[in-house]
Amino acid sequence: MMVGCFEKATGFEGVIVRKGTDAILVCGESTAVRNVSRCVDFGGMEGKLNSRLESKILELLGIDHIKPHYGVVKDDLASRFMAELYENLEQDVHLNPAYKYLVSKPFLSTEEKKAIELGKADTIVSFLPREVSTKDSMSVVRFDMNNTLFGPLLYSEFRISFNGSTKPSYVKAFPSNSKRKSPIQAYLANNGHFVLNITELLRRWVTGSSKIPILTIIAYSADGHKYPLDAFGLWQSFGVASFAEGTNIRKRLKRKRAVNDDLVTVDGFSNGFSDWVIAPDGYHAYYCDGYCSFPLNNRMNATNHAIVQTLVHLIDPSRTSEAKCAPSSLRSMKILFIDNAQNVVLKRYKDMQVRDCGCQ
Repeated sequence: MMVGCFEKATGFEGVIVRKGTDAILVCGESTAVRNVSRCVDFGGMEGKLNSRLESKILELLGIDHIKPHYGVVKDDLASRFMAELYENLEQDVHLNPAYKYLVSKPFLSTEEKKAIELGKADTIVSFLPREVSTKDSMSVVRFDMNNTLFGPLLYSEFRISFNGSTKPSYVKAFPSNSKRKSPIQAYLANNGHFVLNITELLRRWVTGSSKIPILTIIAYSADGHKYPLDAFGLWQSFGVASFAEGTNIRKRLKRKRAVNDDLVTVDGFSNGFSDWVIAPDGYHAYYCDGYCSFPLNNRMNATNHAIVQTLVHLIDPSRTSEAKCAPSSLRSMKILFIDNAQNVVLKRYKDMQVRDCGCQ
């Protein structure tokens, strides 16, 4: 049974927000009974209540709806790559058990992580080519990026991996509608991927100065002969793009944001969410609770308004209530999920977890 709990600990005077036995913050005096807890059983929610919860989380993630029979994401290079990115960013959380097969040995170098702008990006999305064709000694790759725009583009790359032992000596690509005369030279990553920096190609498309993004790719043998990618056997490819928070000038799906009014601790996602939330496998949101009584000391993290309100209440309780313990700062968290376009998306969401409480 998957259960999310509000936990109120009262081992000493004060209300604390905690995960297990790790106290986050003390705030105000408590009148609560020792060891009282309030729990919400998400696994047992039925009907309209469960539907409303799912609807709110979908709205928060910016997904209009989940397609019927959504299924799990394929065990492919793009999915594994995104799972590793997530584990690099959120080392103390775990993947949804339904996606444990995506866990693999680390293969990203420090330079690769830096290039993807892991520290700056609010959203990182993987995408697959829309169409791949062969023309003479070249491979032509076309992209459909309409459903992969999440803000101002920071960086984008295209990765090619060959399944067999036979690989080209080097790979070059010529972007469509580009002013650059020289091709993009792929570098060989630690894991054997050929990596092409296609940031300029996508940025020109986003700004409307070029048409559908197209790459003409040539693989070279050791003796310098040109070949299409198919000449070296089976191969896989995918793109990755990182975005800052913002609004694109290109048309895109409307993404509504919901205010997270109820702070809950979610220890596991219900079966409906496990189809499209890859990670985390639930999370601790924490909560703040209790009244702040006079005198307010430093550890109560009180605002000036709370101090004045407490004094007014002390003089005349009928004029105002006591100040209350409420979140004073919140932290963001990252969610790895599958959107309606079957893109694997790693997105940072603000104000998801209580970091500190204070008297307000």
